Amino acid sequence: MEVLSKVGDALLSAAFQWLFQKLDESIKSHHSQQEEVLAELQGWKSYDPQIRALLKDAEEKQITDSSVKIWLDDLKDLAYDMEDILDGFQADVQRRNLTTKPHQTSTSKVTLKCLPSFKHNDSACDSVTISKVRVIAQRLKSMVDRSRTLSLVSSTIQVRERTAGAAARTVPTTPQLESDVYGRENDKEAILKKLLNDECSSRGEVFCVLPIVGMGGVGKTTLARLVYKEVEQGRFNPRAWVCVSDQFDVMSITRNILEELTKARCDLNSLNLLQEKLKGELSGKKFLLVLDDVWNEKGNLWDNLKVPFKSGAPGSKIIVTTRNMGVAQMMGGKNSVHCLGVLEDDRCLSILARDALGVENFDAHPNLKNVAQEIVKKCKGLPLVAKILGGLLRDSEDIDDWKYVLNSKIWNLQGIQSSTLPAGLMLSYHHLPSHLKQCFAYCAMFPKDHQFNKDELIFLWMADGLLKQQSGDKNQMEDIGHRCFSELLSRAFFQHSSNDASRYVMHDLIHDLAQYVAVETCCNLENMLEAKKEENAEKVRHLSFYCRWLDISKRFEVLNKMKGLRSFIPIVPSLGKNYLSNTVVHDWLVKLTCLRALSLQSYNIRKLPDSIGDLKCLRYLNLSETAIETLPESIGFLLSLQTLLLQNCYQFSKFPATIGNLNDLQYLDITNTQSLKAMPQEIANLKNLLIFPKFIVGKTEGLRLSDVKNLLHLRRYLSILDLQNVSNNLDARRSNLHMLEALDELVLEWTSDFDDSRKGSDIAEEVLSSLRPHQNLKKLTIGCYGGKQFPSWIGDQSFCKLSYLRLSGCRNSTLLPSVGQLPALTELIIEDMNAIKTVESEFYGRGGHGAFTSLQMLKFHNMLNWEKWAFLTDTGVEFSCLKDLEIANCPKLTGKLPSHLSSLINLVIKGCPELTCSSLSLPSLKKLCIAGCNQLLLESMVNLTSLTMLEISDILGLDNAKPGNHILSML
Repeated sequence: MEVLSKVGDALLSAAFQWLFQKLDESIKSHHSQQEEVLAELQGWKSYDPQIRALLKDAEEKQITDSSVKIWLDDLKDLAYDMEDILDGFQADVQRRNLTTKPHQTSTSKVTLKCLPSFKHNDSACDSVTISKVRVIAQRLKSMVDRSRTLSLVSSTIQVRERTAGAAARTVPTTPQLESDVYGRENDKEAILKKLLNDECSSRGEVFCVLPIVGMGGVGKTTLARLVYKEVEQGRFNPRAWVCVSDQFDVMSITRNILEELTKARCDLNSLNLLQEKLKGELSGKKFLLVLDDVWNEKGNLWDNLKVPFKSGAPGSKIIVTTRNMGVAQMMGGKNSVHCLGVLEDDRCLSILARDALGVENFDAHPNLKNVAQEIVKKCKGLPLVAKILGGLLRDSEDIDDWKYVLNSKIWNLQGIQSSTLPAGLMLSYHHLPSHLKQCFAYCAMFPKDHQFNKDELIFLWMADGLLKQQSGDKNQMEDIGHRCFSELLSRAFFQHSSNDASRYVMHDLIHDLAQYVAVETCCNLENMLEAKKEENAEKVRHLSFYCRWLDISKRFEVLNKMKGLRSFIPIVPSLGKNYLSNTVVHDWLVKLTCLRALSLQSYNIRKLPDSIGDLKCLRYLNLSETAIETLPESIGFLLSLQTLLLQNCYQFSKFPATIGNLNDLQYLDITNTQSLKAMPQEIANLKNLLIFPKFIVGKTEGLRLSDVKNLLHLRRYLSILDLQNVSNNLDARRSNLHMLEALDELVLEWTSDFDDSRKGSDIAEEVLSSLRPHQNLKKLTIGCYGGKQFPSWIGDQSFCKLSYLRLSGCRNSTLLPSVGQLPALTELIIEDMNAIKTVESEFYGRGGHGAFTSLQMLKFHNMLNWEKWAFLTDTGVEFSCLKDLEIANCPKLTGKLPSHLSSLINLVIKGCPELTCSSLSLPSLKKLCIAGCNQLLLESMVNLTSLTMLEISDILGLDNAKPGNHILSML
């Protein structure tokens, strides 16, 4: 039982273990004058062993006893309230320490004392707080008393966690391919046949609807995805895939279709305008559209939605997946419906073998085959259940594990939950490690078919304290979160989105499971209001809602009941600006002092209220795509803040100095904040930063380049801007840039109007020479560099992971750096370097076996004075793997191209009128684009046996000869 004995621990047992550890820390941090509070907190501890001893029995009995489940739900609610109080105490300690720092600025002290929560000398000692602590003690006693009436049996406390940091499971790194789908060959062929015939055209109809109908978990979406990818792109153009779910909003669906077709956001908020634009995109075109997971049975809504589809070309098709035969017949008619039945047991057996053991069958595991066959019978033909049970049993060859699954009492569940949820899904959830149960249940907040971003979800898990760092674990919380996410993905609780490779979804049955286990704590606002469950609002901890163009306060009145709310997350349908009532932001949200995660993404908010500083437990604040211009000084007193997102805040221009107070801040994303031109020096205090993509060097004040040394944990991407403000090399050497070993991508940039004097050039050379990064770097961009030569480190072979190099606007440089021996370099871009006249042999570096042996893409753009391109002679071959070559706007370039381009697939030459070549053999070339060049260049190209696409324009001498005829004959 090696696998299953370590999972399935009581969810609340682990939660209470962490909770009482936090209680110990809180007791230690309180002052001696807080004896009344300390005494009450000590009283909490007495209930720890009693509660945890009951939890194992309660977790098992809740499956069949609704009274026990209610007891556990109430206990979970109590745990939330206890943690809120303890986190509040911890925040107060942080704030008290801030005011007593010996070097604390007077501005910080004054601002902090003006916050409402700091009107008293010690907020933890006021009567309200003491009352709350006593109420918790009473509730703990009540829970123990109630347990006796439920006949719960105490057991020895033994929480055997298989933590995220010690998981032994093999987690796949690639998604399951649709080509690996079992048992649907006939279904696929039947759908393809309907898809490719022209019956609707012969009936005079523009488009046909092809519904796929079947029960949940049977594989409708998988089949539709299989067909969608099977059909050739040219057969239907354009194509779009849209998830509809149970919210059949015609305007939202129309916008989603339009954005999927155009791959661009649409800010229109009129259905008529949206439909007119969609008509224009579909007009006269034979399109293919997939509407996935449709529940709507109202014919008038469907009639409204399909109006623009009539502008397409005859033969267009719409695939619809639905559980409801009524929906299928209403949208497509009886004759076009494809009914998808359950899968044969032998096919489910193959799925189980693949996902549990990574094999096609059980031939190599005969001892498991009989048990596996019995398990498959319980799957009742649902491939989703077989898949998720395979995830549960992954890598286990212990027959006791398999028998344990087969004989589980969960298979015999009776009641509502067993009729709506396959028992196999409940079984798999029941045996998740407790930390994964919590992470999974959190996702019940999202609506069905919501496509979520992995990094964003991990940030939210962090904000709610769901990611626990074990003693001795040196991994960052983000890394632990990635492992948890991969584990849930491998167990099929998450799956890749059908139309966005960067996003993920939950199958609708898995979503039902999440909602069942989360009960009222995680919900979507629209679903709550539609079900008229506002009376349960006080138990809601995590809330999502659909972001609308105009969100008035009335819609959010229920917030006044959600005193314990922790997450407030809008589901943003597009990237357009939306409007949220000031009442919600300035009056209601700032009173929700338990908030851990607050997102105002995409709302047209220009400033935050000063009272934002009252949210002392806040750990995640997302202001991306807002109109925010600056942050209030009180932002510096959100001392628990871990994540601050300001992506695409084009008007954001200033940080307050108090930003330097946020010692817990790890993620400060200011991508695309063009108005931000300077940064306060206090940012250098944020020594725990992991993500900080833009570092702006100040001239006389603000950040200095040497401040980089304080940010040694930075990872992924860093752009250091305004390097012209560095006045001496000492500042560059003190930056210790070489110590940022987790950095993948680095941009070093001066401004385009740098000092062209000899002194300015010399300083730039000294600075760049001292900014050698760590050898783990994968991508490097150098922009507007003012030096005449590059430091030798740029081409050093110790940069064995450097795959991308871009040199841009380095207009004083007369020689290119020697980068030909970089072993991993696959992409090289050189542009706007007008001092370059010759690409010399030094460019290739010193190597006896050729140069650029891994390079696949090479681009030269806007090299206005480049005249000659020198190549290797007898020392070896250059560009042996090159696939893409672009040379654009190099008007003085003469001579020839490299002769060894046997791997070249795409060649683009534009604006090079002086370039001519001798015979150039390009046997692998598929695409050739030549514009603004000499006809002799065309005539030099031979052996183009693979060419499939040719673009020629503005060829000098085209009217006087017949250039390209030999090329045309090869197409």
